[in-house]
Amino acid sequence: MDSFIHQEVFYLLIGKSDISIAPKIIVSTTELSGLLKNLQFTVSTSEDYTLKCHKNLHYCHWELTITSAIILDQLIKSQKQITITGSILDSIRLNGVFNHGFITFCPTDNTISNLIGMQPHESINITPIESIANIKVIHKTKPVTTQTTTVTLKFTPYQVSSILGKHGDTLNSIRFQSKCWIHILPSPVIGKFQQIQITGNKQNIQIAVYEMNKIALECRVN
Repeated sequence: MDSFIHQEVFYLLIGKSDISIAPKIIVSTTELSGLLKNLQFTVSTSEDYTLKCHKNLHYCHWELTITSAIILDQLIKSQKQITITGSILDSIRLNGVFNHGFITFCPTDNTISNLIGMQPHESINITPIESIANIKVIHKTKPVTTQTTTVTLKFTPYQVSSILGKHGDTLNSIRFQSKCWIHILPSPVIGKFQQIQITGNKQNIQIAVYEMNKIALECRVN
């Protein structure tokens, strides 16, 4: 894996290609490394592959295009939560959470059949402009500025540990879903609570707060 993480995209051949339509699955570098450790693969080309790994430099994650049911099965078995690209209708079908084109859901016995049965998204064909000289400014609008806010939440160290998750994967998932900057402040020398700062617009902060409170509530129940 160390030889691949510095590449923007690479192709692997694992088993046979038996899926014609497959959604893009979103994973972290740690999750991808764990998947590849359990699989025997050979490096392939863009014309003949069963696993395409493309690094999204903007969100710092990997987008996996899988055309083999074996790989898909291995990935689903190793993850408590799966994030894919899809539509709102897809999120309803998978009983997942939709956010800006991404769906996060918990895998079930029907996950593979549901993923394989997903329809490809419609694309919009745009005709190139022949000459930029033909463009005329009709109306000028001021860019919309998004006001950011910072909120601070207090949790017990045990709740913070659950929010962080193994290797920080749970917190990174919340960052990914909410698109907020989230920072865990150092543990206080005196006191029972630890602070977590969330910065973003109000709508995205609500998503992060909801996910964290849900985890904190589960800690209290358990």
